[in-house]
Amino acid sequence: MFVFTLNNFEAQNRYATWLRGTFTISLNKQFKLDHEFQYRRQNGSTNYNLFDKDLMSSYRSWVSFQTKEIVKFSLSPFAYFYHYNLSEDKHTVEYRYTIACEIQKLVKAKQRIVNRFALEYRMYQNTSNSLFRFRDRIGYRYELSDKMYITFSDELFVSLSKIPAEFFDQNRLGLNVGYMLSSHLKLDVGYNFVHRKKASNLTLAYENNLLIYLNYRIGKEH
Repeated sequence: MFVFTLNNFEAQNRYATWLRGTFTISLNKQFKLDHEFQYRRQNGSTNYNLFDKDLMSSYRSWVSFQTKEIVKFSLSPFAYFYHYNLSEDKHTVEYRYTIACEIQKLVKAKQRIVNRFALEYRMYQNTSNSLFRFRDRIGYRYELSDKMYITFSDELFVSLSKIPAEFFDQNRLGLNVGYMLSSHLKLDVGYNFVHRKKASNLTLAYENNLLIYLNYRIGKEH
């Protein structure tokens, strides 16, 4: 996934490039395994070169179980994130464990309501600031053809903190178009507007993200 990001906060802009590749192994009609790799770069403090500095790299594994056509449970037994904070010139290592459920509801022909909610446990190396985070994404999906669809979505992230002022983490409002390039390769192109709380304090930041997702599936379609 390539993502070109413009972040606006305190009259400053940050430019970043995200790369994510996901490989899906289809075991049978119900079980699938995902291996997700990410690498992100950002501009330096004195330039606009979006490849200049490290931002983040990660690996995450997923195990998914499709109980019915409209219900899917997912488990991420392990995820490793390596973050770089440019303003503070330091690195942070995070381990993340996630359980999720996705439900699809057919409302009309070629039209679906999709709701995905997840609970994440985030552990940070060399610190005691481990926490749970809940996220819920609801979207409307319209199938333009057998190979192409469009989705509108909104996703809320909430930190399950003991301090009420820190509950809100971020909100993502998005639009994307998906296209099946082949029976194994899928492309999604979209836009996200993100309203998030900065990690260093309680002020808010606004981001505009151009998204490009690539997913390659290994195995037959069941």
